[in-house]
This record gives sequence, C-alpha cells and structure tokens, in this order.
Amino acid sequence: MFIKHIGNKKGFTLVETLIYIAFMVIFSGLVVQSLLVLTNGFYTLRAQRALNHSANTAIERILRETRNAYGIDYANSNFHIPPHKLVLLKKDLATGTNTTIEFSVNSAGELIVKEGGVDKGVLVGNGVQVVALSVIVLSNTILTVQVSLRLYSPETGTSVVQGIVALRGQSH
Repeated sequence: MFIKHIGNKKGFTLVETLIYIAFMVIFSGLVVQSLLVLTNGFYTLRAQRALNHSANTAIERILRETRNAYGIDYANSNFHIPPHKLVLLKKDLATGTNTTIEFSVNSAGELIVKEGGVDKGVLVGNGVQVVALSVIVLSNTILTVQVSLRLYSPETGTSVVQGIVALRGQSH
C-alpha cells in the first residue's frame, strides 16, 4: 500500500504498522464478541430445549397414567402445599390387581414416580426443577381433572404445562 522507497529499502512505516495493528485488534475484538454472543445463545437454547423436553415428558406421563387410572387417592394426595403429590388408583394389567401410581415433588424439585410403592425414578432432566404439581377436579360425573406442572430452570426461567384428562380406567 504505502510503501516508501528509501534508497534500496522497501517496507512499511511505523504509523502504517500501528494502523494495521489497531485494525486487527478491533477486528479480533468483534470476532470474539460475536463468538461469545453465539455461544451464550446456544447454551440458552439448549437449556430451553431441556426444559421443554422435561415438561413434555412429565406431563405426557402424568396424563397417560391419569387417563388409565380409575380414581384418585385423595387421602394420600396433596395438591395445595409442598410436597405436592398425586396418587392414582389403577389396575395392574400384568397381575390384574389394584395398585397405585404416585407422582410427587421432593425438596430438591425432582418429580418422582412410584408404582405400587416402588420408586421408578425421576421424570425431569438435570438442571430442571419442578416448582409445583397441581390437580384440579373439573367434573365428578365423569372424573375429569386438569393437571398443571410449573418447572424452573436457572438459565431460562419458569415454564408451565398443563392438560385436561378424563379418568377411564377399570377397577375390576
């Protein structure tokens, strides 16, 4: 560009070199900033996807089990104050006996599933906490309930999922 010819020597002046260095520093800073924004967006998107996946998996399982149940054990269920718990009465298809399935939220915010009193594991993924599990009985004629889950992730905030289902299982 601005090459000065001093005798037989060719090269850049000190001012030109400083301008190139300043340009490279600014350009490098913009590239690093762009990469940080993209990385942050990726982690937020991944956390939102994990929250949505946990919410959908949990509500689908609760609704499926509620649909297949023949009743709710109101004496052992707790919908209003922590720890939240839903105990469903259902028929075990393998043995033909009546049993229970329990969905409960522990103090760590995990949604625990128990079938027949046996712990079957956690329904929500790592980094996601269940804040509330609520059940509202909409009709007693045909037992219909609304199930709501409020989940929380530090990266994405709170998400609420809900569904309405009629119990249609058989007790005998």
